[in-house]
Amino acid sequence: MRDAAGRPEYAPGRLGAYYIDEHSHKRTPVMLHRAIFGSLERFFAILLEHHAGRLPAWLAPVQAAVLTITDRQDEYALKVAETLKNQGVRAVTDLRNEKVGF
Repeated sequence: MRDAAGRPEYAPGRLGAYYIDEHSHKRTPVMLHRAIFGSLERFFAILLEHHAGRLPAWLAPVQAAVLTITDRQDEYALKVAETLKNQGVRAVTDLRNEKVGF
């Protein structure tokens, strides 16, 4: 919305807020709004919604998961995960004796 002079009209004008100045004239107050945390929360909400909860690798809490088929690969899987972590990748291992699809 814009006022008569073409300037954007913000909430105080739309709400009908005013004050009386030193010359007894009604004036619309200026609203300063700063919502750092609210903006950050909205940003993450939009990001999560846009990616359907599957965050891009650079932002995901876990970037790589190393899984094994049998316990014979456990030692190697731990080495791979350690190498990834040394490279700055947020990696975890899953050494459960379960089917991979599970």
